[in-house]
Formats: sequence, C-alpha cells, structure tokens
Amino acid sequence: MDLIEKIKEAGVVGAGGAGFPTHIKLGKKADIVIANGAECEPLLWKDKFLLNYKTFEVIEGLKAIINIVGAKKGIIALKEKHKDVVNSMRNAVSNETDFEIFLLDDFYPSGDEHILVNEITGMVVPEGGIPSDIGILVHNIETLYNIQNAIKENSVTKKTVSIMGEVKNPQVITVPIGISIRELIDFVGGATVQNFKVIINGPMMGNVVDDNDIPIDKMTSGLLILPSDSYIVNKKSIPFERNIRLSKSVCLQCIECTILCPRNLLGHSIEPHKIMRSINYKKVEPINIFTSAFLCSECSVCEIYACVMGLSPKVFFNKLKKEFVVQGIKNPHHNDKPIPNMYKDERRIPFDRLINKLHLTKYNVIPEYDGISIYPSNVKINLTQHYGVPAEPIVHTGDKVKEGQIIGEIPDNKIGAKIHSSINGIVRKINSKYIEISD
Repeated sequence: MDLIEKIKEAGVVGAGGAGFPTHIKLGKKADIVIANGAECEPLLWKDKFLLNYKTFEVIEGLKAIINIVGAKKGIIALKEKHKDVVNSMRNAVSNETDFEIFLLDDFYPSGDEHILVNEITGMVVPEGGIPSDIGILVHNIETLYNIQNAIKENSVTKKTVSIMGEVKNPQVITVPIGISIRELIDFVGGATVQNFKVIINGPMMGNVVDDNDIPIDKMTSGLLILPSDSYIVNKKSIPFERNIRLSKSVCLQCIECTILCPRNLLGHSIEPHKIMRSINYKKVEPINIFTSAFLCSECSVCEIYACVMGLSPKVFFNKLKKEFVVQGIKNPHHNDKPIPNMYKDERRIPFDRLINKLHLTKYNVIPEYDGISIYPSNVKINLTQHYGVPAEPIVHTGDKVKEGQIIGEIPDNKIGAKIHSSINGIVRKINSKYIEISD
C-alpha cells in the first residue's frame, strides 16, 4: 500500500477546520510544502502544543508529504513570539537541509493559507484558487501529525482540542472523536459561570452551538466557554433579519470593511462595503459585486474588527454563497495575477488589539497540556466530519467494533473521507447524521 493510500485508509483530513480530504490534496505535485503553525485564531493552542510535544511526528509527517509531492523544500511557519516553539523546531530541523523556519509577526489572520503563502513567498494565490495552483501545499500541524500516524497504519480516531474561557482548568487535551462537548467541559472542572454558551473553533471564525451534547469531530480545534451575555456570543447570535435591519439603519458607508479585508488587501476583487451599499440604499450593483461573495474567506474581520457600527458584511456573503450554490451559479472570479495593496502590511490587525476588541483578554492564558486521559463509554461519530459528501455506514446496529475499525466508507466517485470507531464497543444507533457506539 503506497503512502497516499495509507492516508486515505486512515481518514486523514485537514485538521485546522476546513476538513478537506488529505489524500485528494496530495494528488498534485508541488515545489514547496508549508507547515502552518501560525494558529492565528484567538485562544487556540493545540498546534503549538503538538509542535512542542509531538515534534518528531510532525517533522516526519512533513517529510512524507515532501516525498509524495516531489517538493524541493518544506517551510515551517511559526509566530516569532512563541519562543519555546521556535527553539524546539529549530533544534528538530537543525540537520535537515530541505527545511526552513519562517517567522511570522503577530497579526490576524496570519494563518489564512492565502496570507501565509504571500508572507512566505511573495506570491499571491489566484482569485478563487488554492495554493496548489501556484505549486504550493499548506498543511495544518495536526494534519502532519495524523499523516505520520497513518503511515504507521493508525487511523484518525482522536482529536487534540483547546478548551478555554470560563472553565476551571483551561487545557489542551487529546480525546476520542465523538465525545460530547458536555463531557469535555466536565473533564476540565466544569464551567465557572452558571449561564454560558460554547463557541466551537474560535471566536472569529467559529460558531455558537446550542446543544452541548453534540460530539466533536476531525474538524474541531477548540471550545471557548463564555458567559451567555458576552460580547462575542451576542454578536454571533444576531438573527439574519436583524442584521438587515441594522444595516439599513446605521451603515455609514465608511468603507472600513473593505479597507481592512485581508483578501482585498491581497488584490482580490472583493469589496464588502458595496454589498452593504446595495442592501442599504437599494442601489443596483453589477452582478460581480454579489458574486465576489465567493472570494470571502469568512475571517470575520469586517464584522468583528472593522465595522464601527457592529454590522456584518460576512453574514450577507454567506447568505449569497448558499443561494448561488442552490441556483448552480459558480465563481466567475479567476484573476490569476492579483496585485496586493501597497498598504497591506500597515493594515495588519495586531493580535493583542484583536483580543482586546473581542473582550477576551482575561481568557488569554497558557493552558495546561494533557494527553489522552479520558475514555468515554459512549461516542457519536459524525458521518460528515470532512469536506464533501457524508460517509456511508458499513456497520449495523448491534455490531461489535474495535477502536480504529472503519465504520463509514467514501461513496463511489465522490469526495469524502473514511471514518473509524474511536472506542471499542457496540453499535447502538445509526441515522443520517452519526453512528453511536457504546461499550
């Protein structure tokens, strides 16, 4: 079995949140492979801890990818401020001639792969494109760790997660996939406030969840527990219709959302203020203003940092993208030579300032690190925990399964990833969303 097939069998997907099946991503040749250790989403720590505690595995995963795609070198991108991680990785690659360490300034969203490519190489990914279009592959640190495990024929059955905010003991912990959010909160000592909400995968690009019994999956990077009336919870909970009413009443057309848009600064033809202008003043804009929604990276800079009135162009971009998919409209924006804004470096968003804007400074602490020390008696394995179509169950209710056993296959000729049982147990329930297993 070759390496790509092993990675496919193990169910490896992008572990930073996108969830794209790695075996497909490795189907293209590349000149450069970037290990993305920026982890720029506030209050996420898992990648930094994996770099420190699983250094060898991460390096070996990067080596494997370089060999698979025929790359000339691997570049490990780290934030300069994380001195311990930087020193650890420098020591680890000191004898490697094909590796480089690239140090990033502390800004958001430095971990966005388009931003990362431009910072490291000076090149710009085409509109609507991906780094492989210009001969570069970008992989999350945990993905590299999972690739090394896949080479040893170990499936993806565990996830490393940051648990931060209003909890007794903030931690980074590796746990079986399918464990519930509620169990993880209890494991770190419980919430320290009575009325709280959970934001999954970070305060900027993450979402508020209403059910704490939902399971974590391969795309879960972190849980942020906050008071129910906190700024960011309220911001993310505004209904779409209210966003429209607010936009019509208070938008200043100051264009700050466009001035600070990271993709606009790279030269991509996305101008959030024009979307707002169309909504507010019923101005008929060219269709390309609306289809520019395809270029939105959903970084939330426009709604959380840029807009002085607290409005959300991103909400409208999301709505447009969903409607375009339903209508069968595809992205028409493909400028392959965008020209970055000459002021893009001056318009970076300082990380500390962003934390303060989010009212999260009190939670910006270094958590403890814990290996696998929680073994749930019940898990719910999502059938969709990756980009593409849901996995198809290949087990039945009542079947005995072992940890690492394949329980969901990729449908024929579709994009997807295999899923595996994360514990030893018996299949108790199968529905359209998950497979439930208990001991």
